[in-house]
Amino acid sequence: MRLTALALFALLGGTHAFVPAPIPSSSQQQRTSSSHHVMNLSNNNQNNDDLFEGAKNAVLGTVTAATLFMGVMVPMPNVDVANAAVSAGPPPVAQTTTAMKKAAATTTTTAATTKKAAATPAPPAPLAAEKASLESAKALYASTQKPLSDAKSGLSNASSTYSKAKSAREADQKKASKLKKELVEVNDKFAKARSKKKNVQVLDVYVQEADAIKAKLNDAERALGNAKSAEGAAAKAISSKESTLSNAEKTSKSAEKSVEDAEKKLSNATKKVNAEKKKAQEQAKEAKAKAQEKAKKEQKKAEKTAKEQKKKDQKAKKQLEKKLQKEKKSASGKAKKEKKIADKKAKKDKKIAAEKAKKEKKSAAKKKKIDAETAANVKKVNASRIRHDKENAAAQLAAEKKAAAVKAQKLRDAESDLKSLQLKEKNSENLEKTSAASMKSTQKEILKASQKLAELKK
Repeated sequence: MRLTALALFALLGGTHAFVPAPIPSSSQQQRTSSSHHVMNLSNNNQNNDDLFEGAKNAVLGTVTAATLFMGVMVPMPNVDVANAAVSAGPPPVAQTTTAMKKAAATTTTTAATTKKAAATPAPPAPLAAEKASLESAKALYASTQKPLSDAKSGLSNASSTYSKAKSAREADQKKASKLKKELVEVNDKFAKARSKKKNVQVLDVYVQEADAIKAKLNDAERALGNAKSAEGAAAKAISSKESTLSNAEKTSKSAEKSVEDAEKKLSNATKKVNAEKKKAQEQAKEAKAKAQEKAKKEQKKAEKTAKEQKKKDQKAKKQLEKKLQKEKKSASGKAKKEKKIADKKAKKDKKIAAEKAKKEKKSAAKKKKIDAETAANVKKVNASRIRHDKENAAAQLAAEKKAAAVKAQKLRDAESDLKSLQLKEKNSENLEKTSAASMKSTQKEILKASQKLAELKK
């Protein structure tokens, strides 16, 4: 127990063993290549971060060591303290030292892992890319529906217009054909009347009738030409609308195929994720089963070892009892002869044993007192060290807050200077008599102030 306490006290004397060495970040290495003023600010921030990190690790190491110390100091039930201290010897010290080294290594590894986890960005959600692609494809497909509907409506309107134009052209064509036929009939009548040498009045009637039919025929042919033009325009419009509809249908089908492909990819990715999840669960289940099997084997092995040890102990006890019986039987033959000598020797041995027991009792009490004083001293040193570390951490935190306030004041001053310079430049531009040199000087000052403000913001 005393050696364990001394080992713990020696280990606590070097708390820096629990503090990992600070690793300079890439951002700090980049800042060293900037201007002198920014480099000073970066160095100050780096020193503050290192101090704060060191204080945090020191407190963590002290608490860990104190926890180990309290775990060692707790007495075991049904165990004699003096006998435990004598029988334990060097092995408990080695085991305790090894445990403390493992705890220190675990603390260092945990701190490094925590720092690395904080620097590593969170991984993206599973199937996020596939879901985003599907939503995008659906949105694209939805955007193609209105143009497709408009194209169908346009083709329907163009078809209706073409049908009307065709009907009008056919009607005009029938009308022109009918007028031509009537004109032919009137000409035939006129020719027959002239051949029969009818009077002039009859011939004039036919001539007037033919002229009237010709006028109507000219109007009908003019209307037929317009109707043919309208029909041709309607046919061209149909062709254009059919092309537009075809393109809209192709675009819609392409978007629909994109949706199908995205759904297929999402389905495959979902199956893959589920398969991986199932595989991970099976692996975890298998690992758990192996761990349980291993624990069972170790428990059986421990029970078997305990059983064998019990048999050995029982065998040794029987041998000892047999040996005692043999010695008792052998001693009974010499009892009469050696009774007086034995009685005298027994009295002497009893006296010596009493004196020895008295000395051992005093030695045990003294040893117990020394162990109690050592434990109290170690506890006092630990309390003082923890309080001192807390005070240092508080002082460092206050210094960091003060430095942050000074930096914020400098940033506000730089912003104020930049605003005043910008106002000065604006006033200088409004004044006609301002020289070019003054404007250039003002612009240089504004550039310097902007650079200083950017450096402070870094």
